Amino acid sequence: MKNKILLIVFLLLLQNVHAQNCKITGKIIDEQNSTPLPYANAILTSLSDSTILLGAISNDDGVFEIEKIKKGKYNLMLSFIGYQSVEFKDVNVFKGTRNFGDVKLKVLSENLNEISVKAVRSPVSYKIDRKVINASSFPEASMALDLLENVPSLEVSFEGELTYRGDGTFKVFINGHPVRNGVEKMQQLDASKIDKIEVITNPSAKYDAEGTAGIIQIILKKNRLEGYAITSSAQFSTNGTRRFSLSIDKQSEKGGWYINGNDSKNYWSDVEINGSKINNYENQQFLVDYQLDRKQSGTNGYVEFGFNYDLTDKDCIDFNINVNPILLGNDHEASGHFEERTIQDGNVLKYEGYDLKNRNKSEYQYLGATFEYEHSFTKDKDHLLSFYADYSTYLHQYIGEAIDTKTYADRVERIGSRDTESNETFVSLKLTYANKLSENSSFEIGGQVDTDHIPKMTVINGTYDSNDVFTPIPNDPIDQEVVYKRDIYAGFATFKSKIGKFEYKLGARVEWTDRQSDYEYTNQQGERIKQPFSKDFWDFFPSAHFLYNFTDEHQIGASYSRRIRRPNYWPLSPFRTYEDSYSYVEGNANLKPSYSNSYEVNYKKSWNKDFIGLELFVHESTDVIQDYYRLESETVSVSSQDNIGSSLSVGCEFMGGIDLFSWWNINLSTNIYQYRLNVDYENQDSSEEQFKIDSRLNNIITLPKNFTFKWDVKYKSPHISAQSEREAYVFSNMALKKSIKDDQWQILLSVNNVFNSIKYKSTTKGNNFIFENHYRNKPSVMLKLTYNFDNQK
Repeated sequence: MKNKILLIVFLLLLQNVHAQNCKITGKIIDEQNSTPLPYANAILTSLSDSTILLGAISNDDGVFEIEKIKKGKYNLMLSFIGYQSVEFKDVNVFKGTRNFGDVKLKVLSENLNEISVKAVRSPVSYKIDRKVINASSFPEASMALDLLENVPSLEVSFEGELTYRGDGTFKVFINGHPVRNGVEKMQQLDASKIDKIEVITNPSAKYDAEGTAGIIQIILKKNRLEGYAITSSAQFSTNGTRRFSLSIDKQSEKGGWYINGNDSKNYWSDVEINGSKINNYENQQFLVDYQLDRKQSGTNGYVEFGFNYDLTDKDCIDFNINVNPILLGNDHEASGHFEERTIQDGNVLKYEGYDLKNRNKSEYQYLGATFEYEHSFTKDKDHLLSFYADYSTYLHQYIGEAIDTKTYADRVERIGSRDTESNETFVSLKLTYANKLSENSSFEIGGQVDTDHIPKMTVINGTYDSNDVFTPIPNDPIDQEVVYKRDIYAGFATFKSKIGKFEYKLGARVEWTDRQSDYEYTNQQGERIKQPFSKDFWDFFPSAHFLYNFTDEHQIGASYSRRIRRPNYWPLSPFRTYEDSYSYVEGNANLKPSYSNSYEVNYKKSWNKDFIGLELFVHESTDVIQDYYRLESETVSVSSQDNIGSSLSVGCEFMGGIDLFSWWNINLSTNIYQYRLNVDYENQDSSEEQFKIDSRLNNIITLPKNFTFKWDVKYKSPHISAQSEREAYVFSNMALKKSIKDDQWQILLSVNNVFNSIKYKSTTKGNNFIFENHYRNKPSVMLKLTYNFDNQK
């Protein structure tokens, strides 16, 4: 009898264990365009009184899972803000998994004039393999580059180069496709056109291997809702920035078209500099003290037209053409006072002072077009063939000119340089095929070709007279020219699978690079000297990603990737170019690529929109590329990009976001890591180490009367390179936005560098020289007015 009772108890326990294995799953998608709906609600209620028993939130792919359900009958409600809910009644739950497949929700269309539904997106969110910056959370951002200020440990130099966690570099993508001159593109791309920016430090083999820190993926706003959407804006800033933009988007059931236009003068740097230079050459010391006001700006104007069309239920095309109707380029200005002294044995041999006006200007004009075709073999688009083509070229050749006007007490000197690039042509082609092998496994293969050809580049240094007549500097090479070509051919394959709660993705990419930078010039004897430079090489880039899902809101992952940084064409061109009165820049045709290996372990736990995350990382690089300075004479130094050694970054990043109250969202990210740079170049054999902390805090506060207040605080830790170091600084930005008539009108007032706290010292040291600069970035106030008309539904 006792054994029978034990058997009954065991069977009851076994039944309860089996009950815990009951699960409901499905995928929630938009009825109009079949795109996934993340953060949708899936609620299980009782049949008798509609009591909520269990629930879940869909993940980024729109997939939801409700687990640990007892066998029985329930009602299932699926809902998402702004959509009509779908309810399944008398759902029979049994042992195992019941999959509802794709569940389509329809956008609410009735009574839209009477109601206004708003959802606040987290300003910076974190997936297990990437950081996501939601552009709508930063209305004060003018350009795409402004949004990247919200990524800790990311540095934007005055030269416009992006570095991350020491010396890593990024490749920029837009809607999944690489773009050349990525930083320049982000300085021109209107932030209002962006849905989000993804920072992926360990991308899969599907993406270009370029960028030792990973890729920056810009996702533009895009929809297939029917009707018109019109947006226009005007922006003015106390630093001189002015921007006007207009976009019109018309969509129908089978496709649509759009026109975007922009005209702007954007200032991204307004800084005061107090500096000094000390050169010890032979038995003399040359000293320079100076004060400068420098402003860096760019002119941008473009018109873009595009259309998309569904040829069939399985075939669609997307075409875009963009042109610069006006000349664009950079326009940098500086003015200040310089004092020079030459000292020997404590005696001043020479003293001169002068006032400087510097103008560094470039202009060019582009025409570009893209075409994309996609064929879906299945309705759910898990079996795809896609083709992408990108073409761009100069309509007006690139022309750059730098002029320093030095006014002494008894004379005026004008010296500078001119450079040109003729008919640069860029072509990118990519073919991709993806298919599912089973319910949980899929693969993707593809090929890609990228070409960048510049048939002629020139540089000439010289002086200007009072009538702007240009005279080349004596003894400089005459008629310098470079022919540049770089072709990259790539093939890749990835395999993705899932075993229970464990997911993995393995990838491999092979790239062949063929590079040519032939240099020729005429020497002082009238002889034409030709110096051909060419290099071709193969590279293999593996990647691996692993993920374990405790639940959709609780994950741990690990990843690895190998990446490359290829030198750009300008540092490879062996020109000697005038930089200022005390420095020249020289190209280095022997510059080698830099390679990196990146390892990461990621953890994330979320509660609806609240989350915490932790990332452990190791990033190692070889043949690190940095600027390197040498003293050439008593007054002049020469810099070039060189492979200066290797580096290692080891540390962690903490991330968290919480709705402190229903009206106050806080988002924090902090990088803590040790950076070591091993320099082994020329006569320098050293190891530079630095403990770094970079942090960012975002606050979004929803106020009454449709006001929103935003406050950011950012800390940049000290930064070192082979010869330079920069001090730490902290700064803060604030913005206040007012929405009128359900967001039809928006007024934004923002203040950058609120407390005037971007102040730091930068020091560059080398054999017999030291340069020191004290920087102070000036605050600015910006006013922006935006009008939106949208009847798409």
